[in-house]
Amino acid sequence: MTIREAISDIASALQTARINEPDVEAKWIISHVLDIPLGRLLLNTRDKFPNTLHERVRSILERRRIHEPLQHILGSVSFCGIEIEVTPDALIPRPETELLAEAAWIWLNDRSPNARRVLDIGTGTGCIPIAITRNCPTAEVHAVDISNPALSLARRNAARNDCTKIQFFESDLFAGLTDQHFDLIVSNPPYIPTAEIETLDIEVRNYDPTLALDGGDDGLDFYRRIANEAPRYLCADGILMCEFGDGQSHALAKMFTSGSGKVGIEQDLTGRDRFFRATFNRDVDD
Repeated sequence: MTIREAISDIASALQTARINEPDVEAKWIISHVLDIPLGRLLLNTRDKFPNTLHERVRSILERRRIHEPLQHILGSVSFCGIEIEVTPDALIPRPETELLAEAAWIWLNDRSPNARRVLDIGTGTGCIPIAITRNCPTAEVHAVDISNPALSLARRNAARNDCTKIQFFESDLFAGLTDQHFDLIVSNPPYIPTAEIETLDIEVRNYDPTLALDGGDDGLDFYRRIANEAPRYLCADGILMCEFGDGQSHALAKMFTSGSGKVGIEQDLTGRDRFFRATFNRDVDD
């Protein structure tokens, strides 16, 4: 059997199991078991697929047929070109969140080197602060999460990506922080309304931690807390960047401009409102 034939067989099995994008996943599975980059794999599809690896593929397919996320099975995901370990202890990083991380490091790189203190709220796998650190090495990055297992995962990811200077803290949003100020606060908080969690795809509702999904009755509980508390932790000319869910942009724009704040809404690659930037015209001591 050639690599091309193995990919075809795996894609057929995944399609039968009603897995989205079976052809794409089949290539990732073969790339993983052969331990070669996907680009190189696609250049060598006529090569023989080793018989010794069939059992390993079968094991992966058995887990995938019950809709266990492929990222959990393979153990990692690429985020902004960085390999991030994933486990059921934290939300699997999504492609749209890469845009949030990119916006953060671009903003930081436009700043003075002396004005690059960052706080990531609800860090999960640590993907956002790691991406920021890799792309803005002079940044002083702090990250918090209420989940100790998630923090352990984030620290492992920081170590494997040579980002050990990131400071991780266990904290319920700002509750565990001392009197500190940041130039940038970034967050991808839980934003799914509680009643909608049971309607999510099985790969999300059964495998992503509810703690990372549940945003309360309307999905906006964490944003209310952030809107109330973030100005006290931002430098006078600092900025807040957050990801949010479908249909929430109007309520969030109203929430973050209810005082003297200013909000800009940005779209993801599908054209959906997905992020906002907020500044606060308040007197804050650095």
